[in-house]
Amino acid sequence: MQLPNYPAWCFILAILCGAQTPLRAASPTGAPAGWTVHAPRDEIRPEFAFEANGGPDQHGALVIRADQREGLDGWWSKTFEVTGGKSYRLATLFKTDRVAHPRQSVVAELLWLDAHGKQVTHDEPSRGTYLPGVKPRAETEYPAIGATRPDGWTEIADVYRAPSAAARCVVELHLQWSPQSE
Repeated sequence: MQLPNYPAWCFILAILCGAQTPLRAASPTGAPAGWTVHAPRDEIRPEFAFEANGGPDQHGALVIRADQREGLDGWWSKTFEVTGGKSYRLATLFKTDRVAHPRQSVVAELLWLDAHGKQVTHDEPSRGTYLPGVKPRAETEYPAIGATRPDGWTEIADVYRAPSAAARCVVELHLQWSPQSE
């Protein structure tokens, strides 16, 4: 079989692009359907678990545990089907143990994608001086961390309008840069 005669830089580019893809691992036993675990690289992957009796109502909790190593980074992820133009509310609770800076280390992200898994643009064109009239890409949303409840659980919640071209919303729940924490 004859391989196509591509320039060497095409293969280098393919290798570099592949290195940027987060590693996806098998979800822990018992994890709710659709939830997967990820890390940028295997050597900085924290431990993931699902505690069936965890959470504020004892109906289950997604867990990320970091050991003593600096720079660990990992997240739970789930893709939800959405209808472009409609509003959606993200609401989740988290409880930390030994996390020095929760606003830095506990992060929720929402990514808007089309039916083919590609990023979408905002509905309105830019009014800025740079590329006026061009629809900017719908960047990642970062819901705000709310107040901690008396039981120790903290809410992350906000309402978002899905861009018209969106068909999916990827929700990511991160623990990063917090050694010996959960």
